[in-house]
Amino acid sequence: MIAADQALNLAVLNASPETVKHRPAVVRSQGDTRQDAKPKHTVCFVMSDGDNVQWILNDWSAEKGANGWWASAERGNVKMGWTLSPSLAALAPAALQWIMAGATENDQLIAGPSGATYAFVNDFPDTHTFKAFAEESSYLMGKAGMRIVNVLNDEGFAETVDVMLAEEDIDAVFLYEYNGYSELGGAISFVGGKPVIGGRFNLWSPDFYDVDDLVDALKGLPNMDDVTSSDGYTLIPVHAWSHSVEDIVSAVKQLEADGRFDVVLPDELVARVAKNVAAV
Repeated sequence: MIAADQALNLAVLNASPETVKHRPAVVRSQGDTRQDAKPKHTVCFVMSDGDNVQWILNDWSAEKGANGWWASAERGNVKMGWTLSPSLAALAPAALQWIMAGATENDQLIAGPSGATYAFVNDFPDTHTFKAFAEESSYLMGKAGMRIVNVLNDEGFAETVDVMLAEEDIDAVFLYEYNGYSELGGAISFVGGKPVIGGRFNLWSPDFYDVDDLVDALKGLPNMDDVTSSDGYTLIPVHAWSHSVEDIVSAVKQLEADGRFDVVLPDELVARVAKNVAAV
């Protein structure tokens, strides 16, 4: 399913040039790896609801300063991830090209949820159907320059995404449960040698955390500097309908002032987990 019933001018956008041009991959810093460097807790914020194509083509991408999403005047000031439907590569390639061209070095687009379309992948009736979905997701993600997919399930078991991670061009899954997104409590698993990372805390009001409560929860984590386990990493789903880029900037500033945290892009999070946790 793709939320597109209020997406305007899809016929025109679909007829736009198919070639999506994006910048070469940026070589990301994975932080200070010196032995005498004190480890920091790695944090990654990811904005939700990018599967909603009608929103992406309307308010989400309005003129700069118009709202707290992609149009936010604060976007680019801190590192964060954005979920986005890779189906835009087929539905509106010119719009996708415009979005990618406007991304800063502190923005990273990831697929989902849950790939080509909104879906609970654990509910596919058989492996054949899931494989077809995974292949289409991988194909569209490749056209959109994405290698990480946010998967939303109604049961958050890591093994349910095995078919998705069997795709060569998908590097990792950010796995959320529908009822609460972060019910996995920051758990990290490896399926087929690739990371499956669960959300730890939601920036989502009033149901879960607001900015100050979130920062307090992060500061109170036990073993937060243990980079060899899931304790050293936090993925934070940001609820798009209750929090903005401005809220993320506020949280990041507080974490930076604390000095024990390193806020990174999604691919930096994946690289650190793969390097430091996989071998344990």
